[in-house]
Amino acid sequence: MNEEEQKSRAAAFGKYALSAFIFAGLVVICIYKNSAAITYPVYMVGLLVLLHKVLPLKLNDNATKCYVLALLLLSVSKCTTASWTLQRLDGIAVFLLFFSLVIHTVCEDGGWEFPKRLRALCKAVVEPWLHAFTLFVDQAAFIREKRNKSEKSVLGFVGIGLLIALPLVFIVLLLLGSADKVFGDMVESVIDKLFFLEYLPDYFGLIVWFTGALLGWYAGSKFFAEEPFTVADSQRKQYHAVVGITINTVLTVIYVLFSGVQFAVLFTGGMALPGKYTYAEYAHQGFYQLVIVCLLNLMVVTISKALFAENKALKILLAIICCCTYVMIASGVLRMLLYVRAYQFTFLRLFVLWAMAILAICLTAVLLNIFLPKVNVYRVSLVAVTIGYLLFAYVHPDYWIARYNMSKETTWMTPRFDMSKGPVEPSAYDQRYLIDNLSADAVPAYLKDAALLERYKQAYYLEHDSSESVFYKVRHFNISEAVAEYLMEKQ
Repeated sequence: MNEEEQKSRAAAFGKYALSAFIFAGLVVICIYKNSAAITYPVYMVGLLVLLHKVLPLKLNDNATKCYVLALLLLSVSKCTTASWTLQRLDGIAVFLLFFSLVIHTVCEDGGWEFPKRLRALCKAVVEPWLHAFTLFVDQAAFIREKRNKSEKSVLGFVGIGLLIALPLVFIVLLLLGSADKVFGDMVESVIDKLFFLEYLPDYFGLIVWFTGALLGWYAGSKFFAEEPFTVADSQRKQYHAVVGITINTVLTVIYVLFSGVQFAVLFTGGMALPGKYTYAEYAHQGFYQLVIVCLLNLMVVTISKALFAENKALKILLAIICCCTYVMIASGVLRMLLYVRAYQFTFLRLFVLWAMAILAICLTAVLLNIFLPKVNVYRVSLVAVTIGYLLFAYVHPDYWIARYNMSKETTWMTPRFDMSKGPVEPSAYDQRYLIDNLSADAVPAYLKDAALLERYKQAYYLEHDSSESVFYKVRHFNISEAVAEYLMEKQ
């Protein structure tokens, strides 16, 4: 390492090390084994402040304001829901939006298409970790740059002395402790009180999390702040429009026929169902296949528009495919509603209904982009997904699932069968789902049924330790769980 490189690395360590240590401290204090408590918004505020210190945010930019607001709202959602699924989805959304904000801060990404954004996101997540251990190299350069000869002699000798003393102390204490029982018990008691040996796995976890956060933040800060972040444009060759027309004509014929069947059978009920199908069974069959086809159609339209030369006939075919996809979305939604009417709601059933609504909005952006290229499909989709998800998370779907299912217990069309208990009455099966699968978000709905509330209360306190210390109660405080516990104790 030459003198110029040493000075550069020393300067980088002085610039980014403090924020890295603060970030690592935030991680272990706020979110280590605690990713859905009141400390998460604190962590998010600290994260954004540190990011602004390292990479000054474009605070006058509307997109930046939207990213920051969405991240803050997601962090609040984390501590206001007890749903494990929502908490994980919140985490995924925070991860994607945070790196999108970083990319937006270091790049002019206004005109980027989705494939380029995806490549940029992968690069932003992966590439800093290729330089994860640069912290240690920069620290060594910083120490060499800053210390003088007197400091070198004193600090060096102290370090050598400690390295020699530690193993000697361990050996002496071990021998003396075995030589005298009273002294040995005293040493064991002191070590136990000082180091809380029962928490040894947590010590290891804290070290891993702190080290990972420290290395990741330092490497990321230096990577984004000191190196230009560029994503090369893919060299796309545009193929003759006839190829695209041929492909999409075949698909269009199939989709038009399928749409006609949906109108004849599902929407109007004008055709007889095959075999012994009930409408609920017919509706459920093929729902998830329809979701896959709808997503595939979005990809086909987007790729066709990018790969094939512009052509009026091709545009019309892509528009017809989009319209047929609307029919498939409507078919999927109606199928799920019919199935829910028969077998009630689960989280997955409600979530896919939400997803179909968001898919329809994204499809509208794709359809408009076919004829109006200025429509930014990515931006419209990002706004739709973000706002739609925030609404979905903040209404606490578990509450509405419980409320609906409790009001529809007698509408089941077929009995259920439990492998261990045999046939189960519909209402009993429903209560088991409410107790075993829904979170504390649903407790306000249980107030109408005292017996159900008592059963849920017993199951809840089997999984939640009520004897935690005040520190852990404050650190693990979740608003939804606190409200649920208040309501359960009040009844």
